[in-house]
Amino acid sequence: MSNRLHLHMAHMVASETSIGTILERVRDVVSDHADMREVVDGCIELAKSQRQAIESRLHDVAKHIELPDIAGPDYPDDYGLPLATAIQRVHIAIDSAIVGYSILQLLALRHRDNYLVGDGNTADLAVAHCQNYIGVMSKINSMLHDVVVWELDRDGIACRCTCPCCDLGVCLCAPSSRANLNDVWGTAGPKLDKTGIYVYRPRPDSAAALAGLNTGDVIEAVDGDELESLWTMHDIVDARETGASMRFRVRRQSGDIALVSVARPQASDE
Repeated sequence: MSNRLHLHMAHMVASETSIGTILERVRDVVSDHADMREVVDGCIELAKSQRQAIESRLHDVAKHIELPDIAGPDYPDDYGLPLATAIQRVHIAIDSAIVGYSILQLLALRHRDNYLVGDGNTADLAVAHCQNYIGVMSKINSMLHDVVVWELDRDGIACRCTCPCCDLGVCLCAPSSRANLNDVWGTAGPKLDKTGIYVYRPRPDSAAALAGLNTGDVIEAVDGDELESLWTMHDIVDARETGASMRFRVRRQSGDIALVSVARPQASDE
């Protein structure tokens, strides 16, 4: 029976196929805008190569699995803005893939399909593909409003805003909309705890569980070293020998601070 990692990998193969289909459908729509056509053409090749990479990896780790059919919603009406609507459709598809690859990374890490099994692992593929699509989204977001203005100007639809600058003839409609989008992207992300490492439910009978760490605890320091990132903790623990005791400064959900001794176990080969 396939585990959740393999099922999600199959989902991402289907997602890449769907993105390729969507991009092919909007290709002619954006053909008159050189910069947008370049983005779409590049993304078509990216989706193709990423689909091949994740599908190849899936066949390596799961020999028999059925790929789901993800056709996506019907292409929306363009309301007189075919190019802007095409960009929106691409945006939705790629945003979904970014979320999917972020989930895939977590599943791959949980199933130990990461650097511990060598190059070409699923976790590294998920990170690379997610970063690639974030790069595409950045390009789309940077030109989105200019494309809409280009389409409106082509159709002879001039700015009718009567704010001081637009009334002067210096239209701020696109800069204002772009600034708002950038602000939203910058502030609407998940709020991360930057004061330590949040503890999820420890593995049963693990050193952390036996030491009394619980879901919701936050490890602030190890042996007096403040944890500035997850990699700080990774490197500290990795440097300790098997059996070595480490002292964690832990902030409980109640706000109380506790010092917890945790011994590094022998590395598991499972």
